[in-house]
Amino acid sequence: MSNDNTQMIKKAQRLSPVELIEAHYKYVNYPGPILERMLSLVPPMTSVLDIGAGDRAFTIPFAKIVQHITIVEPSLAQTAWLLENAERSELNNIEVINKRWEEVNKKDLDLYDVVIASHCFLMPDIKAAIQKMICHTKKTLFLVAKAGNGLNEIFDQVFRNYCNNSCDYINLYNYLYQLNYPANVNIIIRMFSHPWDLMIDILRLSYPISDDTELNLFQCLERDGQIMRDHNGYWINSWHKDALIWYNVDENHRS
Repeated sequence: MSNDNTQMIKKAQRLSPVELIEAHYKYVNYPGPILERMLSLVPPMTSVLDIGAGDRAFTIPFAKIVQHITIVEPSLAQTAWLLENAERSELNNIEVINKRWEEVNKKDLDLYDVVIASHCFLMPDIKAAIQKMICHTKKTLFLVAKAGNGLNEIFDQVFRNYCNNSCDYINLYNYLYQLNYPANVNIIIRMFSHPWDLMIDILRLSYPISDDTELNLFQCLERDGQIMRDHNGYWINSWHKDALIWYNVDENHRS
């Protein structure tokens, strides 16, 4: 293990939310291969719409290579973290719409080369939401959804409804098909080792975690064989599957 990794673990408690998220993404390699696959599928682009942008996963990498990116993100906290990250990267080409996707007026949106929606599919009318995405896509629509996770079952036991935060990727694919948009799907697997202390700090950004809850989570993961220990402390060894769904928009299908 490198000295950089050791120092990151020791400093986890002192990191800001933005720094915690940045460290977390490095360990789980996100968006990593998903982003690489996206970039391999689209020609040079100038504009991107990122729906449910969250704290920056796709926004910052795309903002570095396009002229303009618009994000739709209702959470003020997530937006603040994203903009702090953008400032660190000296980016000033990001436009923010602090609304839910279903609340955004079509008149406030342009036509974008690429439209991305990632893990944000708990919408009242998902078909209407997808159709609206297509209406604003010039070249390619990307949907990113969970396809499996070694931690989901245990996290759901401990935190209740942890897994209930996204639509199944098969349903998303079927919705596109029903709307006459035959899409493509890639399943991308990410194996990872993640510092235990850093994972707890990340979870604390979203959940109240008592000492009993932390102990319960640790014991559940240990029984499942997902905890490893070395001279630097405890690590979670697990995996994540992402479904990357994409559709290349035909001019005749944009209505």
